[in-house]
Amino acid sequence: MEKKKISLKKKVQSKYKYTNLFKFNIPYPENKFVMYTRGRTGSTVLTDLINCHPDIYCDVEIFNFLYSNNKVKYPLLYINSCSKRAALYRKKVYGFKVKIGQLMNEHKYADYDKLLTKLHQEGWKYIYLKRVNFLRHQLSNIVAANTNVYHLKNGEQKHKEKILVKCEQLLRGIEYGEKSRKKRKKI
Repeated sequence: MEKKKISLKKKVQSKYKYTNLFKFNIPYPENKFVMYTRGRTGSTVLTDLINCHPDIYCDVEIFNFLYSNNKVKYPLLYINSCSKRAALYRKKVYGFKVKIGQLMNEHKYADYDKLLTKLHQEGWKYIYLKRVNFLRHQLSNIVAANTNVYHLKNGEQKHKEKILVKCEQLLRGIEYGEKSRKKRKKI
């Protein structure tokens, strides 16, 4: 019974990804931005800070499968539908986070750079977060994956157990960072 409830919920959510497009009484935001990032760059902290502003609503990683529930077939329409959330929260500015890996690996958009260019042409501004030290970035990824601790808030303590770091995994992460940087330079 529980599985049926979950699958029905996912079906309903996936069908209603674009519903705000047809709610003509909900206006589009005056200003829009994309926080373009990789994981472990401080985007969650920045999102929390931005959301303290009375006129700005910064959404979650809308292309994360936890929120989109499955592949987004029409990303521009989906983004425009999500952007109307600003008005629902009585905000004038809308932004959302997106990670390069969500576009490349989860949704498999071969031409995600065209999507980002199109948003720029439509007036979207970009906040680009990066870590320039790929070694530290990958170590942060490994620690988070092994401890299942991705964010520390309100005085929470760091994990103190030793973690085994495999050289191959570390090198793959560094190479991925370098490859991603070259791809971003083209955009």
